[in-house]
Amino acid sequence: MTALTAVKPEQNDDNQPAPLTPAAVRERAKLSKPEMARLLGMSVFGYGQWEAGTRRAGGPAYRLLHLIARDGKPVIEALREAQD
Repeated sequence: MTALTAVKPEQNDDNQPAPLTPAAVRERAKLSKPEMARLLGMSVFGYGQWEAGTRRAGGPAYRLLHLIARDGKPVIEALREAQD
């Protein structure tokens, strides 16, 4: 298991946080698309569409994305335990 840290949004040129995207959060958390989809309670197909920008996720998935981005490892571990 790899060590995870909180995923902080990057800064853009105006020193403002860059928009939070599913792909950025997933990549920083070192998760595959199927892993991320499972953690968010989505199908891999639906999650892939969200990453591609052709679908918008509902409130719960978006909130979980923000929690993963903010707190990383503890949130991912809790979501994994909840699936068992």
